[in-house]
Amino acid sequence: MTLELQNLILEMIARGDPLRATIERLCLEAEALVPGTVCSVLSLEGGRLYALAGPSLPQAYCKELHNLSIGPLRGSCGTAAFHGEPVAVTDIEHDPR
Repeated sequence: MTLELQNLILEMIARGDPLRATIERLCLEAEALVPGTVCSVLSLEGGRLYALAGPSLPQAYCKELHNLSIGPLRGSCGTAAFHGEPVAVTDIEHDPR
């Protein structure tokens, strides 16, 4: 299944599909592979995060991520970018980040 996903995304890139559409498709396919998960992709520019894709997230949440500065307590994404390592959050409602 992951090889099929890899091929799908590579085909989209080879066709020159827009980056946002390609990343959104990647998120949707990843969510289908792991039921109960929500996928988003952010870009990091100049120490700030920008929402690139999060098709299953509420728009208001994506807006909050846009232009977010990174740091040790700047949400799971901001913390991961700050430390340069993955951050796993199992209970986003109660996690201090």
